[in-house]
Amino acid sequence: MIINAQPIIAKLQPFLDGRPLWLAFSGGLDSTVLVHLLARQHPELPLRLIHVNHQLHPDAKQWVAHCQQFADQLHLPLTIAEVFVDLQAGLGLEAAARNARYGAINQHIGANGVLLTGQHQQDQAETVMLQLLRGAGNRGLAAMPFQTRWQTMHIVRPLLAFDRAELLDYAKHHQLKFLNDPSNDDIKIQRNFLRHQIWPLLSSRWPALNQTLSRSAAHLSEAQILLDELAEVDLKVVNGDLRAASLDCAALLTLSAARQRNVLRYFLHQLALPLPSTAILKRLIDEVCAAQADAMPLVQWSGMEARRFSGKLYLQAQLPPIDSHWQQKITAREKLLLPDGRQLNWLATDGPGLSPAIIEQGLTVRFRQGGEKIQLAGHQQHHDLKNCLQQWQIPPWQRPRIPLLFVGSELVAVSGYAISEKALPPAGEQGWWPFVATVDAADF
Repeated sequence: MIINAQPIIAKLQPFLDGRPLWLAFSGGLDSTVLVHLLARQHPELPLRLIHVNHQLHPDAKQWVAHCQQFADQLHLPLTIAEVFVDLQAGLGLEAAARNARYGAINQHIGANGVLLTGQHQQDQAETVMLQLLRGAGNRGLAAMPFQTRWQTMHIVRPLLAFDRAELLDYAKHHQLKFLNDPSNDDIKIQRNFLRHQIWPLLSSRWPALNQTLSRSAAHLSEAQILLDELAEVDLKVVNGDLRAASLDCAALLTLSAARQRNVLRYFLHQLALPLPSTAILKRLIDEVCAAQADAMPLVQWSGMEARRFSGKLYLQAQLPPIDSHWQQKITAREKLLLPDGRQLNWLATDGPGLSPAIIEQGLTVRFRQGGEKIQLAGHQQHHDLKNCLQQWQIPPWQRPRIPLLFVGSELVAVSGYAISEKALPPAGEQGWWPFVATVDAADF
């Protein structure tokens, strides 16, 4: 059987801008057909293969050798990435392997890299059914789009319009050898149970099952686009702030219940946070947004948490515990790794900043313990740090995590917020502003 790759190439045009096209090559039927199809019909494509060795099967090294041999036959470069699949994370084998695989590929192909994968029409139909059985909403039932993002890379699925039977016919016609991972036959895995036990029965009654469910996914995807457009309008109403991951509770409560849920789901999706269940979503609205003004509600799910402060809903990853007695001495403007995984950085400034002489004298970095005072720049008197933090409208859960810088027992800087009058550089000299940032692994 011959599959015309021209419609695929037409859809790939937005990505043909000089970047290499990376193809996730497992050696199985789907990726083997996709590699062969593109390499034979369009050898001018900047195609590169990447094979991820999950190290979960005794034959994994033989699979690597098979993929290398196939790549060599087509004169294509192949990258091998070995990963460790954390089976203790509670995600399940499929999800844990997928996260490990995509994480490794994302590192190899770089920011805005383009990854082609071999999911086909039956994969799409099975995904719709699995999502339906999980009680998913529109976004989940829309299943796999042709193009999406995972962290910094683009994922493109060129074969979604082709059924598995078409790919199998192509492989037989071209006498292609492909691998069969025995785990694909393990019916303890939900997708495999559906594929081997349920799908044959459904297909015998509804032969067009794959096309029909894929068409439903396309309809739901279109409906989701409309819901997202409405959410964009409502996000402005609720003053959604992606940088602060916050929105206005009072404004949210003016919307209808359905629009409240829709804009919250959209906001969480934009923040790349896991979506909560319907029950948790209701708690976010009833227990957090509608809480008394002086309450400090907390709702947690899937490693995430929702809090309220000063009339705003804040959504974020659960905060790790910190040791309030931790401290570190520094004598230079060095990046300092903090106990919770963030880092203390420095920014040169002509405005308020620490004098270089003060820094070289030696500083102690620690967290708040209570009772601290600071003489703010431009002030003659010391102020209670507790009152300052309240006036600066810093959420209570963030206050114990702000690194404080001391010379001896004198508080000279509150990272990201204030410098002491006593620690400013002489007029006309440059100062240094301490602030907290997330860690770039390359820095340590």
